[in-house]
This record gives sequence, C-alpha cells and structure tokens, in this order.
Amino acid sequence: MDNTARTCATGSSRREWMRTALGFSVLAAIGSAPGCSLFVMAGKMVQGDPKHTCRFKAMTGIDLTKGKHKIMVVCSTPADLKQENSSLEYDLIDGITRRMKRRKVDAVDPKKITKWLDDHGGIDGDLTDISQDIETNYIAWVNVHRFQTTEDNAPRLHRGRMLAEVSAFEVQDLGGRKFPSQIFTTEFNSTYPEHQPISENGRSALVFQKEYLDRVSEMLGEIFFDKSLNDTL
Repeated sequence: MDNTARTCATGSSRREWMRTALGFSVLAAIGSAPGCSLFVMAGKMVQGDPKHTCRFKAMTGIDLTKGKHKIMVVCSTPADLKQENSSLEYDLIDGITRRMKRRKVDAVDPKKITKWLDDHGGIDGDLTDISQDIETNYIAWVNVHRFQTTEDNAPRLHRGRMLAEVSAFEVQDLGGRKFPSQIFTTEFNSTYPEHQPISENGRSALVFQKEYLDRVSEMLGEIFFDKSLNDTL
C-alpha cells in the first residue's frame, strides 16, 4: 500500500472512531435521563427544544415571536364583575403581556393600554378607537364572561373559574384610517383545582387569587406563543 492509500485509510478510521465515540456519548446521556425525559432529550439533541404550536399560529400561520409584528392585549369584563374586582382587567393585561415579552413577542406596554382604558372608560365592544391611538399590528382581546376564586355557596373554599372569549384582530390601514379585522377566536374555560376546592386554612384568599391569576395569564399567553413540551413533564 502506498503512502497516499495509508493516509486515506488512517483518516477514514479516525473519522469512524470519532463517529462511534459520539454515538456512545449521546446514548450515555440519554440513558442517564429518567422517565419520559429520555425521549425529550433525544429529540432535543436532534431537532432542538420540542414545542407545542399555539392555537393562534396554527390557525393563522403568524408567528409573533419572529419580531415582525407587534400585538396589544386588551381585556373587558361585565359591569357586575368589574364592581367585584376592579383590577381584574389590568391584572390580566399586565400578566399576559409580561409572559409574551418573555417569549420574545413584541407587545405593547401594558401601562399605555391601561391608561387608554382609564381615559376612555374601557372597551365597549369596538376596537376601532384604540387601534387609532395605539400603534400595533394585532390586538388580542380577552372578553371575560366569568371569573371567581371561591367555591359556589362556600366562600371559605377556594376554586378558580374563568370563562372568556379570546379573539385576535389584524389592524389594517385603509386610506389613512386603521380598522381592526377579526382573524381568530377561541373559547377559554378554566377550572382550578379541578377535583376539589382548597380550604382557606391552607391558603389565604389573596394568595390564591394571585396564584390563579398567574395561572390563567400563562394559559392565555400560550394561545399566542408556542409552549415548550418540557413544561408538561
């Protein structure tokens, strides 16, 4: 065998050895992962962090995390609910928007939105005025029909319930005036905990309400951004 042939054979053997070693390293890493994490880790090594496609992107094809579009979150509640919980609209707007921003979604500052709502008395069913005054490409509207954090007929027991319609509108500029056009809608229905309420002895009403608001804000945000499958393990 001449020198060139020997060199090629040596190089091929070295590459084969490196591939084999890499394969054993991957298998060792996967084998050390417990339970369903084994398959998730294997997928991440090949394709990256697996994600669940959000409903908004699945229905519209629009990925808000690409930085090409800005979205504004607004919220409305019925008059009786607003009297019971005057800060609910603002808490949801702030909670959802903060979670969007964590996922690299370009979202309008919630302070700007809540100031507009204060100045105009909220959303009356028409998003035209707010789309004129606040620059955005899309509007996410959470129209709350029901929100409570105590058990029916048992105010000392905590159970969160929320029913809302979640819609998205694309803001189009027509002749120098902006018009929101609906492109997406879905129902949101949450009950937590599902099986039995929590006694106030184990958790104060204020603590539970904050926990439930955090929970539904995350769930509502996940309608508009993809969720990592690792979060469910």
